[in-house]
Amino acid sequence: MDSNSPASFKRIFVLHCHPLEQYPPTMNLLNHFGQLAGYSVAICTSRNDKGLVEFSAAPIHFNRTQFPNRRLTRFRRLAAFLQFPLLALWKMVCFRPDVVLYIEPHSSFPATLFGIINYRHRLLIHYHEYYEPDHFQSPGMRLIAFYHWFEKKLLFRRAVWISHTNEKRLELFHRDHPSIDPAKLRVMGNFPPASWREESLEAKKLLVASGELLVARDKLREASGELLERPSLRLVYVGSVSLHDTFIGPLVEWILARDDDAVTLDVFAYNADEKTKEFLREAGGVRREAGGELEQAGGWRLEAGGCRLQTSDSGLPAPESPLPSPDSGLPTPISGLTPDASRLTPAPRVRYFEQGVEYDDLPKVLANYDVGVILYRCNTTNYKFNASNKLFEYLACGLEVWYPPQMLGVKPYARDDAFPRVMEVNYERLDQVDLELMRKTDGLPDAPPPPCCEDEFEKLLAVMRGE
Repeated sequence: MDSNSPASFKRIFVLHCHPLEQYPPTMNLLNHFGQLAGYSVAICTSRNDKGLVEFSAAPIHFNRTQFPNRRLTRFRRLAAFLQFPLLALWKMVCFRPDVVLYIEPHSSFPATLFGIINYRHRLLIHYHEYYEPDHFQSPGMRLIAFYHWFEKKLLFRRAVWISHTNEKRLELFHRDHPSIDPAKLRVMGNFPPASWREESLEAKKLLVASGELLVARDKLREASGELLERPSLRLVYVGSVSLHDTFIGPLVEWILARDDDAVTLDVFAYNADEKTKEFLREAGGVRREAGGELEQAGGWRLEAGGCRLQTSDSGLPAPESPLPSPDSGLPTPISGLTPDASRLTPAPRVRYFEQGVEYDDLPKVLANYDVGVILYRCNTTNYKFNASNKLFEYLACGLEVWYPPQMLGVKPYARDDAFPRVMEVNYERLDQVDLELMRKTDGLPDAPPPPCCEDEFEKLLAVMRGE
């Protein structure tokens, strides 16, 4: 029987050189694969060095190597680079996959080696990012450029599926590689699970009922019992942050310069350079105590550089925790954060949570906010045509979205005629923002639910089966 036939499709091997914990779309994919009855799935990846909780998804077999980060010596970094393809090749030989999926050119070399010794499998390729041709000539990319040479010579021809996260990135990729058969080229968007919408709505209802969150949406009127006015516009940012590559600087300065508490911002970002961390700490009134422990204004204690997150069933703080009054106009503690009750004062307008937030906790955490902000300056073509994961995650959790005009990848999703809105905001001219207009959502019809990752993965599986 042909090993590529749907009947014999039983074993999937995924190659993902970068740490999974930093790539939620791949974690969603593996969760989906883990629910497939009658299939065996294995992955080779690397261990994260950011202190993130290690991802697992039963019954998938995980194999991890050291990630070749730039803090390693040159010799150890080279050893880490070589460890991944060698371990992955050995595991694939033992596993004998019917399907190999590699993600990003950094993961491609084991697929090249395995294809030489075993041609009887289906090869699929997915890219989180768009890489301009000259990107591979950058310092530190020589080994990846070597891998990419084999992609162009062998793997693109062998693959039955090559996907990018949106149409524009796929178009640019095909422009760079015109010899690829267009029938192989697909879009696989970075969408959250379908369950997020309901999870966030339930969390928001609990917050409204407890008096910790005041909303002015008809859909939540039943939970609150009445229509209430929100005292401030609560903004949230989740993701990597940098003063150089994002508009976090102008946004924070605008919020702090205001003579009222009409806008607050919470930043969840474990991936930031030291200069940006210090800027955000100072903006939130964070000071370093004796012994190096961090404390934020208002008695919010930060462990190992981040506020302590709890994951109770409801996502709410303990009932006896003293909370700033919702009528004070200042942000109340977010669901899942525990204040130091002995020294609690109203929280600052800008808060920085350096440990970020676990991906699975996002629906509960995002339920605390009105607007999710996307802040990329779009210094590269990749970011210019990026429809960020956060766009769809914010929308799935019922948040409105602000995005900069430089992000052309978000423009196809812009809307101001349905809730939640996706609105272009010039972060360099925030004095022109009409806050009353931004608050005004009553009377807007509900937008259709955003796409979900499960639908995207089913398209992938259909090609794996040879359909």
